Amino acid sequence: MSYAQTESHPRSTGTILLLPFLAIAAALSALGLLSTTSLVSSWFTSSPRADWTPHLSVFTAVWTLVYCADALAGWLLLRARRTSSASGAPLIAYWVQLVLQAVWLLAFMAQAAVGGTWLWAVFGVIVLLDVVTAAAAISAWRVSRAASVLLVAVLAWLLFGTVLSGADTLLQVGLP
Repeated sequence: MSYAQTESHPRSTGTILLLPFLAIAAALSALGLLSTTSLVSSWFTSSPRADWTPHLSVFTAVWTLVYCADALAGWLLLRARRTSSASGAPLIAYWVQLVLQAVWLLAFMAQAAVGGTWLWAVFGVIVLLDVVTAAAAISAWRVSRAASVLLVAVLAWLLFGTVLSGADTLLQVGLP
């Protein structure tokens, strides 16, 4: 094996590590597609919504892009961890926010089964998700500015979702 071949191996291995992150993004997107099932979409469309609520198909498309940006950010943080001892906290925050995204998505879809009675709890989950994603973006800045910028983009969409979720919750169930 030549020197050039051994030098390119770490880079190709690093690129291969992107695949699990993309697989997670695809899994979250597939889970999000469940929100377009008749049970969930009929609850979503029949419940009071803010006038500026996008169509459910817009959510599905944008969330897919958000999950891809999130996957790329996670991969960049993993690569940074391989070269920097300071990147453990951002990667942990990244994984926590990823788990919270799945929890929030499942909780949102569960609203169809319970008629929206847990909307304030679901709103609490997305607020927690906002905080953890912000922490991940801030801590990522030290180790991967590109990952940080991607996480800020994810956070921007989450904040839109948070405001929309809060408005919809107030319209549907009022103050707790």
